[in-house]
This record gives sequence, structure tokens and C-alpha cells, in this order.
Amino acid sequence: MRQPLSLPGTRARTALLLAMAAFALPIAARAQVVHHDFEDGTTQGWFGRGTAILAVTNEAAATGLNSLETTGRTAPWNGPGLDVMPVVQKDLLYQIRVSVRLIAGQATLQDTLRMTIERRVAGETADRFDSIAASATNGVTSGSWVTLQGSYRLTTDVTKLILYVESTGATTEYYIDDFRITEVVPDQSGFVCDFETDRNGGRFCFTAQDGSDRNWTPLGTAVLANVTEEAHGGTRSLRATGRTAVWQGPALNILGKMTRGFRYRMTVWAKLAAGEPDTSLRTTVERRLSGVTSFHTVIPNTPVTAGQWVRMSALFTMPGDADFLSLKVETATAATASFYIDDVALSYAPPVPIQTDIPSLKDVLAGSFTIGGAVDVGGIASARHNDLMRKHLDTITAEHSWKFAPIHPTEATYNFGPADTIANFARQNGLKMRGHTFVWHQQTPDWVFRDAGGVDLTPTPENKELVLQRLESHIRTVVPRYADVVTSW
Repeated sequence: MRQPLSLPGTRARTALLLAMAAFALPIAARAQVVHHDFEDGTTQGWFGRGTAILAVTNEAAATGLNSLETTGRTAPWNGPGLDVMPVVQKDLLYQIRVSVRLIAGQATLQDTLRMTIERRVAGETADRFDSIAASATNGVTSGSWVTLQGSYRLTTDVTKLILYVESTGATTEYYIDDFRITEVVPDQSGFVCDFETDRNGGRFCFTAQDGSDRNWTPLGTAVLANVTEEAHGGTRSLRATGRTAVWQGPALNILGKMTRGFRYRMTVWAKLAAGEPDTSLRTTVERRLSGVTSFHTVIPNTPVTAGQWVRMSALFTMPGDADFLSLKVETATAATASFYIDDVALSYAPPVPIQTDIPSLKDVLAGSFTIGGAVDVGGIASARHNDLMRKHLDTITAEHSWKFAPIHPTEATYNFGPADTIANFARQNGLKMRGHTFVWHQQTPDWVFRDAGGVDLTPTPENKELVLQRLESHIRTVVPRYADVVTSW
């Protein structure tokens, strides 16, 4: 049963503002500022873009009983839209998600659903478009709900900020439900470890929010000691000896001290023990989430000597969420080197706006050649990155998503979702594109060189012709799809 369209307008905006104000935001917290589930029978502020017709329905729901149905579309950009200017604040990071599902009875299409923001910068007349998230091609069906989710940070003053859900299929009909905007608040507390205490054997660094002590611990055979024989500041430092591998040394649990998507300054003062030959030290972070482990270099290899203290420092953007986060100080090659560390510090680095009072590279080089850069789907979700690209670039190229393997993973399957997202970003923002090479010894999927049973092809004339046919089919499918925006391959 469908219920009539309702646009609460000012009432909805007021409710959203009150919802946002209701949260006291602790450090490193996530506060939900918008949640639309359509259980009250209204569209909760959503409106139809173009010819799109919206109706609250109980025919399908991701949560509860209701969802928002979209029909009557005649162009890809038609669909449900929401004015998010009252709730999205400049320079804050948000996680945005929505559940989507196709209405049953539609023909199977090479279709992608996307979540996009239409943005008008203050003082400008043209709109800009920021991609938030996209499904895989044919990744949304009538059989189950799929979540579109991405992050967004607004870095400009705006007079318009409209979020909408669209589809590459001009007439595709779909439901949306369980829409959420959640503010991600970075931990800005940082820490300084100066080792000027006997607490916990002199290995204490800071007290966590849960009241527990965070102490330096040895990895492998390393032996840690708080000593007075060397110090950068004060009278003490931490010494690491007994190492038998480059990864062994001091480690510190820093879970909760860095928030996904935010940048931090890490500094370590280091010195080799007397008699050790010059070598390089670095810091890495071991990050785990749901059993998956990743290692990230924070401070790259830095030359260190026994003659003086060396400042090691770098900026680092936390790449993802974590349920385990450990900072490690290690050597690049000297597996047994002994060393000291002191005045280890982590501090929050606020976002830096792009510089706009300088000439644009594309204008300076207009008489010589075009200027471009490589982008990915995650990068174009950043309004700050988008503004930087628009200011300086004429053209862009996709990083991974336009290569043969990701765009055509099996002979019968094309995954145009990420590729379409980047192409539409270029179209909407007046940028041209350069396509990836089609014939390359890298990133060509294995199925191109195998038979229907998955067995490697033998070098026969018939198989050579089969591979050429597959290459030609791929090229003839991909090129026309992007012919209007790609200037060269």
C-alpha cells in the first residue's frame, strides 16, 4: 500500500537540527545526526528530483515496516533528494549510508545505483557533484537490500547541498530505507611519552579513556629498560636491546588515539646505542579489524646514529577502523641494533584548506598540454580533493577500477559500478578522461587465457583467435560506454 507524498519542509529541517543538537559529542565518538526509516508515514524531507515520484510504502522494508519508493524516473539523475545543508557542517567528517533495493518486475540491466551530493560553492553559479558511494554493476536486485556507504567532508562554504540517490538506468525503479548520517569526531587528545616516571617499570606512557595504563611492551626477544644513561629531554629514555629481527623492539597500544579519515603528527626522538653502526629506524602501525591485519608505515626509514639524537616525524592519515592498534619502533635492516627512544608524541593535525589564491596549473599550461591526475572512488568522495582537482586539472584517469580485471572479472560479468562513478564525476564537473590500456601483461583477468572449464589454454591457432576475440569483445563493450568523456586510451 502506497501513502501520499508529504514534504514537511521547514518542520523536517527543524527536526534535523534538533536531532543534531541533542547529542553531546565525546572525543573519538560517532554521533548519529540523521536517521530516516519512514516509519511515520512521511517522506521525512525527501523530494523527487526531475520526474521522480516518491511514496512511502510497506511493500518492502530494510528495517521496520516502511521504505521510500521511487518511480516515474526518465533520466539517471532523477530520484529521491534531500537537502542536507542544515545538518552537514563544514570541516566535519560524516559517514553516510542508505539501504537500496530494486522494485520487482524490471528487466535485468547493467545498472549501478549511486549516492551523490550536488554542491554549490558560495559565490558561484554552477553546481559541483561529489560521489559518496556506488554499488557494483547489477549489484542491487529486487531480491535483497544492499547498503551504499561512504564518507564525506565539506570543506567549502555552500549555498546548496543536496544529497540524492540515482541510477545509471534512466527508468529504474527502487526503494530506499534506513538512511543515516553519522558524524565522526576525531580523537584529538594525543599523548607524549617522556619516560620521566618509575610507573610500571618506567614504561608507562598514558592513561586511556577506560582508565587503563598504556605501557610500552617488548616484541620478540627485545628487552626494554627505562635508563638514565641517555636522554633527549629530561633525564630518562627507553632503551631497546636483545633484538634478533628488524620488527622486534618497543610497541605501544594506541587504540582509540587515532580516528579513521583524520590526520595525525607522529614524532619520535631516537639514538643508537654506543658502538652501533649507522642505520635507519622507522615507525609502523599494526591495525586489526574483525580478524584482518594490516601494517602501515607512519614514519618512513630515517637515518639514525649513535652520535646524536635524531627527530623522526611524519604526518599520517588513519586509513580505517580498528579493534586493535599498536605503534612499533623498528629498524629497517639492522636486526640486532640497540637503540634509545624518547619524547614520543602523537598530536591531531587539523585539515588544511586548499590554496586558492594561486594560478591554476591547467591555465598556466593551457598553451602547452593538458594537466591531469589519477583518482579513485574514495578520493572523489572528498570535497576538498574535488576542489583541488577542479582548480588545477583538465583531465583525470581512474587508478584501479578501469583496468581489465576489475571492470570485467568474468567473461559474462562486467562491473561498471566504480568505473561509472568516476566517469560521471568527470562528466558532471567538466573534466575529460584518459582510459587505461586494454592490452597489458598486468591486470588482465585469468579467464582470458583459460577455457570454459578453467584450464589454461594451449598455444594453438584456435586459442590465439579465441583470446583475440575476447579482447575485441571487451574493447567494443567498454569504449562506447565512455566515448563521450574519454579523449584517449
